[in-house]
Amino acid sequence: QLVYHKVCSPLAQFPGPWYVGLGEFDLIYRLITGKSYMILHQRHLKYGPIMRIGVNAVSICDYQLAKQLVANPAFIKPSDLYEKVFEPFLPNIFTTCDSVFHKKRQRLLAPVFSWNSLYKVEDVIIESGVRPLMTKLHRLAPQTNQFVSFNLYWDFQGLAFDIIGRLAFGKSFNVLQTGDRTVLDWFNDYFVYTTITRVFSFLKGRSVPFIPALERGLHAHRSLLQLATQAVTIPKQDCQPPSDILQFMIDSADPETGEGLTTAELASESLVQLVAGTDTTSHALTWIVYALLSHPHNYQRLVDEVLTHFPLPSPAVVNYAEAKAKLPYLEAVIQESLRFYPPAPPAIYRIIPSEGVTINGYFVPGGKQIATPIYSVNHSPWQWDRPDEFRPERWLDGRKPSAELKKATLTFFSGPRGCLGRNLSMMELHLTMTNLVRQF
Repeated sequence: QLVYHKVCSPLAQFPGPWYVGLGEFDLIYRLITGKSYMILHQRHLKYGPIMRIGVNAVSICDYQLAKQLVANPAFIKPSDLYEKVFEPFLPNIFTTCDSVFHKKRQRLLAPVFSWNSLYKVEDVIIESGVRPLMTKLHRLAPQTNQFVSFNLYWDFQGLAFDIIGRLAFGKSFNVLQTGDRTVLDWFNDYFVYTTITRVFSFLKGRSVPFIPALERGLHAHRSLLQLATQAVTIPKQDCQPPSDILQFMIDSADPETGEGLTTAELASESLVQLVAGTDTTSHALTWIVYALLSHPHNYQRLVDEVLTHFPLPSPAVVNYAEAKAKLPYLEAVIQESLRFYPPAPPAIYRIIPSEGVTINGYFVPGGKQIATPIYSVNHSPWQWDRPDEFRPERWLDGRKPSAELKKATLTFFSGPRGCLGRNLSMMELHLTMTNLVRQF
């Protein structure tokens, strides 16, 4: 069998390290290092835009080909990476591998994350996250010329959790105001658990005395599920339903069938917003700040733009529409940071349908997997001019339209399985960075 996978497999025709066709050892190694995205990128630079990365998988570092293939609903998600990892939860729009289910759920939830809906909850985002963050930073800021150190990433995590808590669970977790990181600890423990059980699937659901991370992960799952279940039942008792994403989901109905979400389905969708919409936002904000501080001239240009259009002291908080309309350089900084430091850099996997597919003249049968490494696509030398330079100006110089550049950036992916929360994320990034740069 090893000889077949190495010599006779349809994937043997693709370039790549000699050992990737010998078993899953390389995949396990990449997962354990925590640097899978960088390992794949270095290999793409060596072997080209299409290469073999496993017994049954090839990687494509070509956004046009990726969108043609991977964004096709006929190419489904591998269940071992989605449904089985998150199997304690009911199927939801993020984890499901069923294209019919996803299409139905997307019809129901897409209006919830439309710009029309998000503008209705912008004040909630400001009051639950942006304003508390500014208040905390002002409290930490020294009144003299002395320096003070603090973990800004933790504060960005608190902001993201407090916003999602208020929007998807009906109440803020108040991480920024109280410093209580209990829910964040559950979240982190559950992700450690899913990483371990993805590599060692036989440990799933087990409590092993010498691996305390397993017990913590199981406890975290139970706690998160209980939290979500309580959240989706409480708003129904209110005389005046709140204006938030949870209430939008409660009120939503499939335009074709008229069906809504059950309590269990609401809990699952709320949890997936916590999973998909907190670490990504906090990572993105942290990398934006890091990029600006690492490039002082970009930082100063952004400060000048913000203070020119919104001089202190009023308004107290700049809203999204104003920032979007008057701060093109901020938009460029955000887009370039999302390209340069994608908050979720690993590869996206899809299964080739039964009829197979031809890739660069080579036929690959159904059942094999295609991976699209987001970090590699965003740093591809075959698509980007000076890809390893942080250059927000590339989004403004006019040589390539901004819309075309966005298509080549797979941070939020695209197609029917693209990130449903991209609008919410962009609103959070604009609101936070505008007011952070303006006040500090």
